[in-house]
Amino acid sequence: QNFLTDDNILRDIAVAARVKPGDLVLEVGPGTGNLTKHLIQTGAFVTAVEKDDTLYARLVDEYREEPRLRLVHSDVLRVKLPQLLQDM
Repeated sequence: QNFLTDDNILRDIAVAARVKPGDLVLEVGPGTGNLTKHLIQTGAFVTAVEKDDTLYARLVDEYREEPRLRLVHSDVLRVKLPQLLQDM
């Protein structure tokens, strides 16, 4: 796997997506949380689905106190998407 780490590019992605405060964002495969951080900084509420055990544990540890992030430990292809979206 490769992870994008350039904060300027990550910020540009969040801007290009036009994410605004209060938006609901579904992030598939947040990995190390590099983009997650920028999405949260926009004021959006992020639901992030991560299947990798190690990466999920890292995200839980790093974002334990972040109320705008909901982490789901699952393979997004196995998630009941309608329910996930409804719970956002």
